[in-house]
Amino acid sequence: MAEDQNPDINKLPHFDIRTMQKDLAQQNGDSPSPAPTPLPSISPRIFPTSTVINKSRTIEEKITTVQVEQEKILEKLAELDQREEDLRKQINALELKKETGTYFKNSSVHKGFIWYTARIGIAMSTLFIMGLLFWFLWIEPLMPIKDVSFEPVEEKIEPEPEYKKVTVGYPHVSVDSTQRIQATTLEELTPLILNFKDADLGVGTLTRVVLIHGNPEELVSLPQLARAFMIEAPEELFSALSQDYTSAMYTQAEGSRVVLVAKILENANETVLASIGKWRSAIEQGGITMFGTQVPTISPRFRDLSHQDTPFACIAISRQDLGVCYSIIDNLLVITTSGQGIEKVIEKITNATD
Repeated sequence: MAEDQNPDINKLPHFDIRTMQKDLAQQNGDSPSPAPTPLPSISPRIFPTSTVINKSRTIEEKITTVQVEQEKILEKLAELDQREEDLRKQINALELKKETGTYFKNSSVHKGFIWYTARIGIAMSTLFIMGLLFWFLWIEPLMPIKDVSFEPVEEKIEPEPEYKKVTVGYPHVSVDSTQRIQATTLEELTPLILNFKDADLGVGTLTRVVLIHGNPEELVSLPQLARAFMIEAPEELFSALSQDYTSAMYTQAEGSRVVLVAKILENANETVLASIGKWRSAIEQGGITMFGTQVPTISPRFRDLSHQDTPFACIAISRQDLGVCYSIIDNLLVITTSGQGIEKVIEKITNATD
């Protein structure tokens, strides 16, 4: 198909220009003119269109590849330039540092400073050694020896402050054991007594409780004990009783019960009886005040009872043998919080007197 569209130019009919001129002259009756020099024949070469397109594309790709390589080469050159600049800076810094150090090391100022320092040090050491030798060899032997006597220093020992020693008298009733409860303040004493009350001391035992507070230590007085438990009682009752009292805990099946045995002062029996009667009426009317709370009674009146021919009176605030009981035995006032407790104390006191 391509050969039909592009026929070979050599196969076309050839026209000779000299022959054409000669024929034309004969027709016009003219003499023939000299024939011109014939032109060389040119046979143009025509390439197919597809080949030209392919070659142009190949050339464009090569040009693109060359441009990419050229950009890479330029980047490499820029990187090398930067490295060369960094190396030049480092070399300059090292040379500057080296020149400075070498100058100072080799300078006359440095050498002179070292020389004069060494001379001064040697001179000072020599003078110091000569001074020591002069002192020990000439001066010290000529100095008089003085007798130095040292007076003994007496160490003053300050006496310790004398604190009041707590004197605990004999109990007014025989007990099975004695326990000590100590607190700094009266406020701290109340929870300690309540915790001790819950302790297992053994059923049927009577345990003395010595109450101490403060610094220096002191026995808790009856008014202080009433304030610790916030019990309302006539003040004249405490003034008629000796502060040498016995406080104890009687343990029974229902729990521990409080026991108080106080000695009545001389000629104070009538005061005690009047105060007990006043306190008894107040409890029957409104109950007993304890820990700031009014505790009602379950019986309206005190019951007058007797044990081993010793009279006592009780009023109950609980059916668990809990209440207020009191008795006067000779010159002792006995107050307990249970009927069994006061009977136990009566037995111990009467058996001791027999």
